[in-house]
Amino acid sequence: MKKILFTLLFLLHFTSVFSQDFISIDVEMPEEFQFGTYAPFAYYALALDDGDFIFTQSIYDFDKQKDCGVRFIKMSPQGNITKSIFYEFKIEGSYDYPHNCLIKNPYNENEFIYTYFSYGEAFYYNAVFFDKDLNIIEEINKPFPVDDFKLSHISCLNLDNNFIYIWNVESKYKIAEVDIYGNVIKSSVLMECHNSHYLYIYSFFVYDKEKKQYGFIDDSNGKEHIFNIFDKDLNFIKSYTLSGYDGYKLFGAAYGYGCVASLNDGTFAFTERFYNPNDYNDRFLQMCRLDKNFNIIDKNIIGYEDEDGLKYSNNKEWNDIVKCKDGSLYCIWYKNYNATATDLYVGYYDKDLNLLWERCCKKDMACAGNFLGIDVLEDGGLVLAGNNTGDWGAVGSCSSVIIFKNDGAVISENLNDIRPYSFYPNPASDAINISFSPDVNAEKVEIYGIDGKLYHEQNFNMESINVNGLSSGIYMMKLLMDNGETFTEKIVIK
Repeated sequence: MKKILFTLLFLLHFTSVFSQDFISIDVEMPEEFQFGTYAPFAYYALALDDGDFIFTQSIYDFDKQKDCGVRFIKMSPQGNITKSIFYEFKIEGSYDYPHNCLIKNPYNENEFIYTYFSYGEAFYYNAVFFDKDLNIIEEINKPFPVDDFKLSHISCLNLDNNFIYIWNVESKYKIAEVDIYGNVIKSSVLMECHNSHYLYIYSFFVYDKEKKQYGFIDDSNGKEHIFNIFDKDLNFIKSYTLSGYDGYKLFGAAYGYGCVASLNDGTFAFTERFYNPNDYNDRFLQMCRLDKNFNIIDKNIIGYEDEDGLKYSNNKEWNDIVKCKDGSLYCIWYKNYNATATDLYVGYYDKDLNLLWERCCKKDMACAGNFLGIDVLEDGGLVLAGNNTGDWGAVGSCSSVIIFKNDGAVISENLNDIRPYSFYPNPASDAINISFSPDVNAEKVEIYGIDGKLYHEQNFNMESINVNGLSSGIYMMKLLMDNGETFTEKIVIK
């Protein structure tokens, strides 16, 4: 009877723990889009001075292959929606591209701007100006004099509070400086692309603040990332490739949006995947410090090894960096465990790039989550908003929001069961490797069968758990921390 009761409790606990893995603040689309072939798509997040934040939820119709519009949602740091509106894209006979900007108006601190492009017979710059209560103040739909504006482009504010747009046409980088009202100040051909294969442009950053020089990354040689620098007059200066990593190579076509951040001392933080050219399975995600020639001057800072997902190299690997006011950094990344499951991680680093804490905040997602809105809240916390409840290409009615305090704790009780560790592989046969966040201490691990019997127990004086003696089947792994917290994981032994 005792074993039966334990088994029932175990199954109830198991159901509770693992159903919570997929629970965050679920934000439904407007009612008229909850049925049919609609799905949330691209996201931006923007922190407000009062502690709240705004995020966008653009809506795509897979049947018509068309973006319908965008929902603006205002939310408190406790996860309560205070207001939302739906803005319909308005230019007839065109397609809309909602990968652009959500920013504070640099000329009016009480206004915000959302920009996007429409393209068809002509291109249009579109902007929506709205206040903190999501009241629309002004709308702009202005022809944008560019040729063949490709999907691969970046757009960011420069130090003069104008937008910089960079895109590629016929193996050339085009560049334009545009004010917030859509007036083109200047434009030019920035440089020739490195070759004509599909271009992936990302990570706009300030290269030299005093000289108003800027940079962005591309992977257009298909072998490695290239750091391109240009000046305030849109003149190309120089391209750099990463060096200084002791024989390891950088992936040429890895995904990453904001994986460069300008640090206060003039150096740069950079995070991406590296691999050993002599052993392709030896690869990992790494945070590095770079000098202005993009030489690595500090390395092995994250120490996050991408072990079990290696054989699924076709899955998207995504990472991002966002800097806080005090110079500290958040790093957000995804790790693929198999062909369909992906975990979302957040790490927090001080201004010297020392890892302070790390959390796995969403497990076994179906998507790689390339469309994630990120911003640092007024209190130093972090908001993540995106389509990480489903897969790109799949119809779904909601998206999710995750909110962190700046100490790594979760703000709302309705959010995920945040885990201060990662482990692999699962299923396992001989050993399970486990890595804990620097701010926690684990005491021991216990492994139970579904019959309630304790099959393995060990203290944590090493970074692996020996499961070689366990028979094939499903087990419950219980992790006990020195502060009294416990975490439970389902593991499968092959």
